[in-house]
Amino acid sequence: MKLSLLTALALCISHSLFAQQDDSPLNFSTPEETHIVQRGLSIHVMPASVVNFLPRLRAGIEYKPSRFGFLIDVEHGSDFTQGLIGMPNNTDYNFIGIRPEIRFDPIPTFTPFYVGIEVPVTEVRRRKDGDFDAADGRRLRVEDALQDRFRVSVIAKFGIRHIAWERMMLDVYFGFGGAKRNVTYSDAARTTTAPEEFLHVDQLFSDDLYDEGTRYVPELAAGVRMGYWFGRK
Repeated sequence: MKLSLLTALALCISHSLFAQQDDSPLNFSTPEETHIVQRGLSIHVMPASVVNFLPRLRAGIEYKPSRFGFLIDVEHGSDFTQGLIGMPNNTDYNFIGIRPEIRFDPIPTFTPFYVGIEVPVTEVRRRKDGDFDAADGRRLRVEDALQDRFRVSVIAKFGIRHIAWERMMLDVYFGFGGAKRNVTYSDAARTTTAPEEFLHVDQLFSDDLYDEGTRYVPELAAGVRMGYWFGRK
């Protein structure tokens, strides 16, 4: 009786295994193992940051343990970086910034596409001349003034990270968001009242003077990172 029960149980198990093999193979992988996820560490630079109306050197590091990635860039500009692209020497020019970012691969299967949120904090000092709206509402013109600009931004980004030749990384991104910007002027020389403009638009995309005071402004971002990838492609 005991032998008959064991024989029947063995026949049931073998039938179940063969039936499952016909339908689909056994898969003991975890859900994460069925997907190819880029994991690793990268160091990178942004060459295009030097060719800018605010030229600076920018480099960073990214740590990506899963579908989430954590990135931080630092940037600095001075009269040296201005000289690299032939801009007039401005000994008072100084740019410093830090750009933390969190990224996420929205598609669970392998893809180079990512989305992210970046929170740049930058501070710029430079000597400028031109027209601007003062904090008291007057429209002023200066032949020379020291401009200090502090800005905190929040930028939503999307991009593509491509690993070539196993280790070389190319990262192209675009983004949009908003910024809180504070601008002050000091050490002004030969300040006069400027004529009122019929239609005045704050200089968001130009190298002209920003209006004085605190403003909330839109912001666009685009760039290319190049670097070396340590990890799984």
